[in-house]
Amino acid sequence: MSQNPAPEQVIFSIRPAFLFVGIKYVIAAVLWLAASALVAAGTSWFELPIWVGGIAVVVVGLVLFARPMLSHLDRQRHLFTLTDHKFEVQYGLLTTTTRNIPLSKIQDVTVTASLVNRLLGLGNIVVENASEAGGQIVIAGVSEPKRYADLLLNELRRGN
Repeated sequence: MSQNPAPEQVIFSIRPAFLFVGIKYVIAAVLWLAASALVAAGTSWFELPIWVGGIAVVVVGLVLFARPMLSHLDRQRHLFTLTDHKFEVQYGLLTTTTRNIPLSKIQDVTVTASLVNRLLGLGNIVVENASEAGGQIVIAGVSEPKRYADLLLNELRRGN
């Protein structure tokens, strides 16, 4: 009888933090409300039909919310997963690409954070690897980056 190997355990799966995307949505909403008030006043002042003001409000809303929506989609495109055997990078939205890096190929894990990011509890995790594709993977804008870097380093130590 052959024995099945133990299933892979997921240590963590993370995406970049939502904080900056959320801030962009809030700014867009405030600007859209202000613009809507200006459009309403302008429509009344110039005695334009109400549908003209309605179209203007919709167009302004689409323009203002385009950037936050694109940032949100960009955030959703990236997923980083650590298992007890590999570090997996998945990116894409409609079509996805998954890159698997064996833990034995990871050479260094670094956490970086600007002053603003530190105040917000965010940072970047830089994973240096010696895989055939080479290079480094930067997980930008992670909440509690040191905790995730420590989990990754603990798995590296367990493997050695």
